[in-house]
Amino acid sequence: MKKKQILAVLGLTFCLALAACGGTSKKTADTSGNQTTVTESKESANKNSASDNSTSDSNKNSSDSSSSASDSDKKSKTSSTSSQSADSDKKTAEEEKKLYSLLEELQNGEVGTAGSSMKIASIAVDLCDYLYTTPLTSDQITSTAEQYLNDISSDNDKVDDFRQVFDAVESQYKLFIDSSNDETSLFKDAGIKSTSYPYGNQQIPGMETLIQVVSQKLAM
Repeated sequence: MKKKQILAVLGLTFCLALAACGGTSKKTADTSGNQTTVTESKESANKNSASDNSTSDSNKNSSDSSSSASDSDKKSKTSSTSSQSADSDKKTAEEEKKLYSLLEELQNGEVGTAGSSMKIASIAVDLCDYLYTTPLTSDQITSTAEQYLNDISSDNDKVDDFRQVFDAVESQYKLFIDSSNDETSLFKDAGIKSTSYPYGNQQIPGMETLIQVVSQKLAM
């Protein structure tokens, strides 16, 4: 009887021990599972963070590349504009030089001498042809004429000669644009060739500007 009691107590003790081990194993498994979940969550977060950083770097590189391309386009446009401006300035300078030379040509004209009318007509045609098609603006014509008159202002003889010849050229110009007048016979006799006569039988804006400038400068 005593043996049976002892065996029963031992059996009960063994069962309780097994139950305790099972609970501990379960807790360990649960804890291990939780740790695994946390670890996976951290790894996922790290991967997402790395992906976001990669995307951010990619966007930054794309932005830098776009900014670089934009800067390159701006420099290219600036260079092109500067080149066009330089070409335009060069052409303007060449045209102003042509007009200056035509004004100098007036010094070769003579008024009141034999054959002077044909010489004046030739000078007038050259000047009118040029001013009829010139790309120069009114301001540029004014500037060139003023420069020429300033250059000869210290020589009274040149100023007087220019004034006389220019007055004759102005009179000839008015005959050129008069629809009731035909200068072709004069051109033929003088061997004059015009590219634009009779100038539409209208005032030539460039010539009108020149007349105004000369009138104002020589009246001083």
